Order: sequence, then C-alpha cells, then structure tokens
Amino acid sequence: MVQLAEGHHPETHLIPLVLRGALGSEPLKVFGGDYDTPDGTCTRDYIHVQDLARAHVRAVERLGKGWAGEPLNLGCGREYSVLEVIRAAERVTSLSIPYQVQPRRPGDVPRLVADNHRAEAALGWRPEWTDLEKMVGSAWKWMLAHPQGYQGLWSAIASVSDPFRASQGADWPLRRVSASCTASRSRRGIPSSP
Repeated sequence: MVQLAEGHHPETHLIPLVLRGALGSEPLKVFGGDYDTPDGTCTRDYIHVQDLARAHVRAVERLGKGWAGEPLNLGCGREYSVLEVIRAAERVTSLSIPYQVQPRRPGDVPRLVADNHRAEAALGWRPEWTDLEKMVGSAWKWMLAHPQGYQGLWSAIASVSDPFRASQGADWPLRRVSASCTASRSRRGIPSSP
C-alpha cells in the first residue's frame, strides 16, 4: 500500500506539530486551557490522509457517473482534545512532549466534529482510521521514515526527473503550491493564514 501523509509549510496542523515536539523542537503551544470541554482544551475531529484520499477518489468516481456533487463533511466522526492528542503521541513515541498553555486564539471554538452521514449516503464512504493512537502512529512512522518531509521527497524526485526543478531547491514545489494557494485565496477575498 502507498504510504500517504500530510505536509504543510509552515506546518499548522496539530498532530505533526505534536510529533515535532517529541523530536525536541520548542514546546508545543496549546491555545486555551479553559474551554468548556472535559480537559479544558479544544476538541477536534481528525481524519487520516488515507481516508481523505479515499473519499476524494469516490467523489471523482461518482462525478464521472453524473453525480452533481455536494458539500460533504469528512472526519473520523469522533472528537479528541489537544491534550488527548499529546498523550496519544507520548504513548506512541514513548517520549515526553513539552507544551505550554497559551491564551485562547480569537475565533477558536471549543468543539468541532464532522457529521459523516451525508458522505456515507452520497459516496458510500466511512472512515477506516478512527483510533487516535493508530492515526498518530501512522504519522510518526511516516515522519521517522521521511525526516525531511516532502521537501526531501520532492528533491529526490526532481533531481532524477527534471534538472530545472532540482536547480530550484528542495522546497520549490512547496513554494509554488503555497504561492498558488495564496493567490487563489486572494482572488476569493479570503485573507491569508498567519
């Protein structure tokens, strides 16, 4: 099976940030410890990239058969708190992950969880990855196997397949995608992420 993972530059997603914390980067910033949740931290619904990819493939297949498409929520269908993610990562890595509770960020809501019922009805899709430790374990395995992330992979691919791309530096695809996303967000009137 093809191994899939996520990669962002700069990284903003919790699970990769937590795992970087396990590798000794600066302490993880936990924004808000006083929410009306069981442990005071925000809860979110996490989705494994393989589940996300399967849902997209099913949507494309359905579109090819005349489906008009519709907005669908995708997630594992369960909420996990920031501290639950940290504790799961500590169990997976057998390492202590330092964190600091910071003030809440404006706009963050206490809970976000996906309702997958429409995706199940429209696509026949259900997430296969619903166990937090397995999701974190998958991300950890990928991170250990690819310490340079996608930059290292793109660099290796570029050097073999295209001397121009290789000459642009290892992060060339990431810079190009980032610039494209920023331009697209700007055209739609959406402010860039900080």
